Amino acid sequence: LRTTPVVSLLAVASLALGIGANTAIFSILNAILLRPLPVRDPQQLVMVTSSDDDTSMWPLAVWSRIRDRRLLPGGFAWFWNRFDTARGGERQFVDGIAVSGELFESLGVRPALGRLLMSADDEPVGGPDGPVAVISHRFWQRRFDGAPDVLGRSIVIERRPFTIVGVTSPEFRGLDIGLPFDVAIPLAAEAQIRSASQFGEPWVTMMGRLNPGQTAEIVTAALRAAQPEIREATNPYTVSPYRDEYLRDPFSVRAASGGASVLRHRYERPFEILLAVVGLVLLVACGNIGTLLVARTLGRRHELAVRAALGASRARLARQLLVESALLAATGVAAGALFARWCSSLVVERLSSQAFTMSLDVSPDWRVLGFTAVVGAATALLFGIAPALRAAGADPLDALKAPSPIGGGRFGFGDATVVAQLTVALVLCVLTGLFVQTFLALNSKDVGFERDRVLVVTLDASRSAVPPDERGALYDRVSESITSASGVEAAGLSAAMPGGTSAWTPWIELADGTPLPQGPNGIYGNRITAGWFRTLGTRLLEGREFDARDRAGAPKVALVNEEFVRRFLKGQRPVGQTIVHRSRPEAPGQPYRIVGLVEDAMYRFIKEEPPPTVYTPLMQMTDPLPATVYVSVRARGGSPAALSRAVAEAIGRVDHDVSLTFRRLTDQVNAQYAQERLVAAVSTFFGTLALILAALGLYGVTSYAVTRQRSEIGIRMALGAEPRHVVSMVLGRVARLIVLGLCAGIVMSLGAVRLLGSMLYGLQQRDPATLATAGGVLIIASALAAWLPARRAARMDPASVLREA
Repeated sequence: LRTTPVVSLLAVASLALGIGANTAIFSILNAILLRPLPVRDPQQLVMVTSSDDDTSMWPLAVWSRIRDRRLLPGGFAWFWNRFDTARGGERQFVDGIAVSGELFESLGVRPALGRLLMSADDEPVGGPDGPVAVISHRFWQRRFDGAPDVLGRSIVIERRPFTIVGVTSPEFRGLDIGLPFDVAIPLAAEAQIRSASQFGEPWVTMMGRLNPGQTAEIVTAALRAAQPEIREATNPYTVSPYRDEYLRDPFSVRAASGGASVLRHRYERPFEILLAVVGLVLLVACGNIGTLLVARTLGRRHELAVRAALGASRARLARQLLVESALLAATGVAAGALFARWCSSLVVERLSSQAFTMSLDVSPDWRVLGFTAVVGAATALLFGIAPALRAAGADPLDALKAPSPIGGGRFGFGDATVVAQLTVALVLCVLTGLFVQTFLALNSKDVGFERDRVLVVTLDASRSAVPPDERGALYDRVSESITSASGVEAAGLSAAMPGGTSAWTPWIELADGTPLPQGPNGIYGNRITAGWFRTLGTRLLEGREFDARDRAGAPKVALVNEEFVRRFLKGQRPVGQTIVHRSRPEAPGQPYRIVGLVEDAMYRFIKEEPPPTVYTPLMQMTDPLPATVYVSVRARGGSPAALSRAVAEAIGRVDHDVSLTFRRLTDQVNAQYAQERLVAAVSTFFGTLALILAALGLYGVTSYAVTRQRSEIGIRMALGAEPRHVVSMVLGRVARLIVLGLCAGIVMSLGAVRLLGSMLYGLQQRDPATLATAGGVLIIASALAAWLPARRAARMDPASVLREA
């Protein structure tokens, strides 16, 4: 290996990138899908779901009845949330979980310091020690510098003090894979957690631990026997199409050794695709290394011939070269392990957002180590078998006479390897092009508003001294104070924001009594204030926006978007028409006069087309205004993030008890396609790497062919062949390889793309432009790789070549 350092270095570098990338992606898949929870006997854990859902959340009332009737052995419940630890003003979020008192005991989690939560702590007013909390090991190190006197300190959660009584062990990160926790509080403290206090909202995840000899089917049967009573007693729906569905949907219990995870459904498919991509890159690298080693074996033909003449068997010669290949693979595995650790951490970091910090345990376990070992052994065999067979099949007398072609024929091993590399490289280039175009299509999509100039402030008035029936006046003062702040062009309030988690599906009827559909394929709504459309930059197409007249007691008005007109008004002029809105299905309808038409805009998901949407004035709500609203602030110039301090001061002058969260609207929208951004970035990197490796492989095979044909080229030139004829001869042979690679690559690309329909957006699966571009890039790279040795061949001195011969 030392005598050919360039070959050895290229082989190790290629293997490190290929094996490291495969290990990194598999490590993430292992963390999301395969790794069990670091608790006692995780194989005994089960989760309560509805039907066959991967995860399921339930109202607190359902958990209370299942717990009280002891229907779930070793049962416990929790929900993941973000807790505000600020005493006022701008929020300071930490990741938190609210857990039932049985959770830590049932899981067998041990504390690193102090004690963990117990059943006695799970009381509405707190247990013997009052409201208590447990913090995670990483939060203890990050927030308290690992101070041993952290026990007994107070931490504020949603404006309520909790006493820290313990620190969890470092390996326990929570039960929601990918979503870590910093603070754990008793589930009974949900009255202090604003978002979980609603009776009918599904927040809680329920798990249990099977007793010896017990099966998930036995627990499922017990739950279903009690289901009619539990469902009827906890049904949050009255007159609703969801009522019957809620009552019928059966309880199910499934194995849950890996905990719960909303990430599985979202990222399982993308990471499987990325694993296939990096696997193809490793194949290209193996082809390159195989070609290099065959060439090096041919350079050692005299050495191998002497060994054979001295008695070495063919099996021994093959074994020697396989051992050398194994040593290369082992070195590549060692370097790849370092690359995998860095690469997996970088990918996990890219998955994080302002909404939550992704945390996955990507440390190597027996699955990752086994995967890496298998990949290393497979690569060693893959690129080592050809030189070993070549050496074993060589005749000593022939080897001592003269070199022979690399493949032993007109289309040898090197040619076949190059065709395979070009085929795989074209497939990866096509996939990369599709993924990048998907990302660019989403990034440049017209969402119906200007995302770059708007700051979104989440305002929570639940801790304000202002009573609920006076929130309208509070919000008016907040809007006026923000509008007068320096650098602010406009401001408006809304009950929901594009790309946010809030969605409102109102009960709307047309004037003739025709009810409009609800749900994902039906109508959506939003409650806004005057100036909201101007703040976001959404165009008013007809009529007027809301203004100061549209308040409680004034005639009810509404605005609709273009999709509403197309779907429900059949293209009729909307302004002046009337719709009927009901706050609840059984409530009397209230007529709303449509006063304006606005352009379509994104509601929740950027991949979905804008749904039919009705906008009503926030200040005309008959019920108390919501405690949480979104304040959109438009900057006069520059980044809207620079307005955070001025806006916070403006709101503080009105009410310093409200909680605030700041986020740029562009960040909120961009989070919608974080998955596409990641896939595009990773596939671009490895697609480029595969293209470079394929070009290097073609360069190596062509250079070797030129070296092997030096005498023939010298004779041709001595007999009058022009340099351009030599170049044509070399490139003609290469062109055949490129054409074969392109044909095979096109066929494979069409098959691969057919499997990726759900991952693409804004383009056809069989996009001819992408296919043509990928083919053009491959041809240019291949032509450049082949032209360099062809140019060198054309510059040979015939006399020198013939003297050498």
